[in-house]
Amino acid sequence: GILLYDSGKHEMASPKKFTPAERKGKAKASYKEWFGQAKEFLIGSLKLRPSENAIGRNIRAFMLHQACENAFIASSLVFKDDRRKLHDLVELEKGVALVEPEFLRSFPKETKRDKHIFDLIKKAYIDARYKKYYEVDEEELTEMAEMVKNFHNLVEKLCLRKIESFVENNEA
Repeated sequence: GILLYDSGKHEMASPKKFTPAERKGKAKASYKEWFGQAKEFLIGSLKLRPSENAIGRNIRAFMLHQACENAFIASSLVFKDDRRKLHDLVELEKGVALVEPEFLRSFPKETKRDKHIFDLIKKAYIDARYKKYYEVDEEELTEMAEMVKNFHNLVEKLCLRKIESFVENNEA
């Protein structure tokens, strides 16, 4: 923690140093919880039926954003034992890419279409719920879901590899 005021009455606790086995256990638990939620948001968005109205499509877009945000939180907790409490997917991506550069491949951004689809996912956290101008069609939702599925595959690969890298017999 950061000391904001020192009354002289209390002492701050020192950060605990975890053994590799403890760190592995924490990483596994965080991955299970947060990536599990990420997968449920993706599954939920895919199970909702195609909608003739913007409200239904926007709800699915929001769920896809949440599928990404929760996957980034899982990644951050696995790699850094820390999470950033924000919803900006670009900032979340940068945060985990600092410790694992492969996360820079999280979302394709080579073509205008890639950028457009990623932009729809990014903006869905606020715009899909509160902005009248936010609209996605079924084709865009299909592409968004495919992009999120590919991202989840990357997260799963990188996180499981990192979890296995923690040595349980206290060798470091």
